[in-house]
Amino acid sequence: MPFTQDLFTGRRNYGDGSSRIGQLDRIWYDKVTHTLRIGDGSTPGGLIILGGGGGSGIIMVKDESLILTAVASSLNFMGAGVTATVGNPLTGDVDVTIPGGIAGIAVSDEGSIIAATANSMNFVGAGVTGVLVSAGVVHIRVPGIEIRDENSVLTSHPNMINFVGAGVTASLSSNDITVTIPAAAAASNTVIVKDEGTTLSSAVSTLNFVGAGVTATVPTPGLIEVTIPGAGNTIVVKDEGLSLSLPVTAINFIGDTVSAVYNAGVADVTVTGIAQQLGTWTPALKTNTGFGSFTYTKQEGRYVKTGKHVTCYFTIQVSAHTIAIPSSIQLIDLPFTAFDTTAGAGVSQHIGNLVLDYFEFGLTPTHVSGKVLGGTTKVNLYWHGLSSGPSASIALLNETNLTFPDQDYVMIGTITYIAADPTPPADEPPR
Repeated sequence: MPFTQDLFTGRRNYGDGSSRIGQLDRIWYDKVTHTLRIGDGSTPGGLIILGGGGGSGIIMVKDESLILTAVASSLNFMGAGVTATVGNPLTGDVDVTIPGGIAGIAVSDEGSIIAATANSMNFVGAGVTGVLVSAGVVHIRVPGIEIRDENSVLTSHPNMINFVGAGVTASLSSNDITVTIPAAAAASNTVIVKDEGTTLSSAVSTLNFVGAGVTATVPTPGLIEVTIPGAGNTIVVKDEGLSLSLPVTAINFIGDTVSAVYNAGVADVTVTGIAQQLGTWTPALKTNTGFGSFTYTKQEGRYVKTGKHVTCYFTIQVSAHTIAIPSSIQLIDLPFTAFDTTAGAGVSQHIGNLVLDYFEFGLTPTHVSGKVLGGTTKVNLYWHGLSSGPSASIALLNETNLTFPDQDYVMIGTITYIAADPTPPADEPPR
């Protein structure tokens, strides 16, 4: 049942009342802390009796007049440099000290901590401002950067600038950005101008499109479209003032002796005469196997070359030979290489003929002829047998036709053929 117990008035001396463990429900006064305490039988110093008889120890906690809690039983002061002390135990005052500034604020950039316990923040930079909009709230204003290309504004509020290109780099130093464009990357920005595949210039900085009705537009960045009206491109071809054709869009100059050079809108056409060359050459004989040699009494030759048409005149007189194995005979060392009808892809067909005006051989053939081998400087020689009609024989001239014991064998004739180019080749292997 409820009871009322008088306080025990006896005095006991303790150096520190906070170390006393009193009897259960025993009440005592601690003069050191000026607090009234009650024992629970186990806690050193007992339990402090709050003012008002226990139930009134509730504290209402506010922040800037805004109630955080109305039933707090304790307050814990935290934070770097924040301290709390009992100012006046008789009145229950507690002094809380919060160091000035904003100590303990962590400042980060893109999630990386720059300062963990900043006392102040200073906003710098052209146009950067910090404004206190309300108690404890600061707005930071950073003006946008205006990006221009050749003084034309691309954007006034970019979120990012990305520098691209092979070897292009950007570095930051003291709020300054340095962009480096290597020479090789700069050179790659040059324009090569060609006409029909022929380079006119390899490093131009400007293209100017001229001509009646010629226009140039930029439909998308990096693309230039040039429009040349069709009507202005026609040409009327005349000879001595007489029109040869209706308007044409192209003129093609053909022929070895015709050339055209274009310069600043003017085409210079040059027509030259057919070039003619006269000269001498030394005819010789050779076996198809490459074995055996000839002893000459006479080797004479002249030629006339008109364009690519070659006419050769020759005289050969042979007094002996050293052919030991069966071989066919060729006339060699023409002054110009014959045209190759297969362009080196196979055995070329003959591109010219040899006609003998006079000949003397050991065996008496009815006729001797020859054909020029394309791509070479050689002539294959053929003899025609004594028979005629279906039984007539034609074969390569060989060493058996050159066995004339009492006199030399002689060939005087003419060779005509088409040349490939004016430069004679080196001696070729047998064929």
